[in-house]
Amino acid sequence: MKYAGADWLVKSYPDLKPSPLGLKVADILGMVWNGLYHLDSRTIKKTNWEDPYCISVLIQQSLATADWQNLTELVVLCHDLAIRMDLAPHMRYLSLLFHQRTREGYYNQRHPTIEEAVLLCRERWNEK
Repeated sequence: MKYAGADWLVKSYPDLKPSPLGLKVADILGMVWNGLYHLDSRTIKKTNWEDPYCISVLIQQSLATADWQNLTELVVLCHDLAIRMDLAPHMRYLSLLFHQRTREGYYNQRHPTIEEAVLLCRERWNEK
């Protein structure tokens, strides 16, 4: 990864033992924010990077598809890595929930590529 993510997290917090999912999420966030260290330090400390099934990150920032493009980058990276991302309000924060998926399996197990997701959207819109 071009920007500091998982490597920076492990070096900066040596007592932390991130799960494989935690390492992937750290890399994703490092890419989107041009270094994981650009997130609020409380965000990094409060995140349970060790959970093997779900990484929940609380941010106090907006996300956009243009200008800063952080929402678009999150979506593309998650599709590339087959990680389901769920956005949810959490009091004055925005919760980003990350779950690892596979390319095959039942609906609740698989994750499409970005190309498949775009095609599915366009097909659905053309039906209306």
